[in-house]
Amino acid sequence: MNMMPSALVAQAKLLRLDVFASPPAHCDGSRLQAGAGMPLASATFKPGDPIRITVAPGHRVVLLTAFADSAGTVVLGTGCSEQDIAAGALDCIDLQVVAPDGGAPDAAPRDLAMRDSANMDLSNMDSANPDLSTPDIAMPDLSTPDFANPDLSTPDLSNPDLSSPDLSTPDIVMPDLSTPDIAMPDLSTPDFAMPDLSTPDFAMPDLSIPDFATPDLTNCNGNICAMAQTCCSGQCVDTSVNVANCGSCGFACSQMNAMPVCMNGICGWMCAPGFSHCGNGNIGCECATPGCCNGACQTTHNDGLGQHYYDCNPLGTPGMGNTYSQMMAMEAANAWMAGGTTATVMCMGQTCFHKKIGGQCATWCYTGALAGRVDLAGGCACPTVNSPTWN
Repeated sequence: MNMMPSALVAQAKLLRLDVFASPPAHCDGSRLQAGAGMPLASATFKPGDPIRITVAPGHRVVLLTAFADSAGTVVLGTGCSEQDIAAGALDCIDLQVVAPDGGAPDAAPRDLAMRDSANMDLSNMDSANPDLSTPDIAMPDLSTPDFANPDLSTPDLSNPDLSSPDLSTPDIVMPDLSTPDIAMPDLSTPDFAMPDLSTPDFAMPDLSIPDFATPDLTNCNGNICAMAQTCCSGQCVDTSVNVANCGSCGFACSQMNAMPVCMNGICGWMCAPGFSHCGNGNIGCECATPGCCNGACQTTHNDGLGQHYYDCNPLGTPGMGNTYSQMMAMEAANAWMAGGTTATVMCMGQTCFHKKIGGQCATWCYTGALAGRVDLAGGCACPTVNSPTWN
């Protein structure tokens, strides 16, 4: 599969190509629909490099993601296409990479007065009014009593405050100086028998926990988080792209043999060379193989001469021709050395495959009693039942 860059790709610092099985995966314009599952294959590229990837035949969804940074954390845009890939074909796909939301910003505008439910929580409100300057029933606490009369000195009931009435009338409608209206001090005990400054009216601390059990977005280590952000361990983060808090606070994407990325709250990986992510779950690039076999790691074969090759066939058993094939012999030959001339030959009635490069010739047999035997010599020679084995 061979892809040529579109206009937006030229701005990218890093490109990632993902190929998904379809179904379940489908494109939604230039983006990938939800529920696509894990990709069948992934690869990353630097700007200017040809974008190529090898995939199994079938109906596939191809997703190209352009990143604004070389770490692959800031998405510039995506391009998505559904293609029928034929076996042995070299397909060229033209993808148009489009910025998220058609060019609109990824996150909503910052709300500099975030709220617990529908009111600003900048001074810890019990219901809809600030606690420290206004009482619980809509009147100021410190200078005016809770039931429409100031208090601070003498009860409002039957005696004047300072040895004589304030204006020849009782204090029921006049200011006083020190004693609350219903015989309880206002400053140390709340109106309903619980401290106002450290515990709210519904038995939860006011300063660190909101009144209705939702996160206090105005108290994220002194920061105000934007609407698209979440307060995680005292930091405002976007859990849709943050690899340390992907999808939710504290859910870190695995770094096993990979550079993790978080897209739409789901972990993904750019695997180190020679590794692949094949299984399900937050496991990074767990397979030490260049590809996968239906959600599992490829089989690692030995060519008998010190090299390995990888495919989805089980290991061959020497002497059992039904566990080998000509394709496995050709893969073993390619693992040994690239180039050279090859031919199918017969050795004592058994079918073998040899490759000759310079003054060396190696022969791998794959049928009959000689299946799984290999010979390396200056001239092409047939292996014997005592020759080294390959699988």
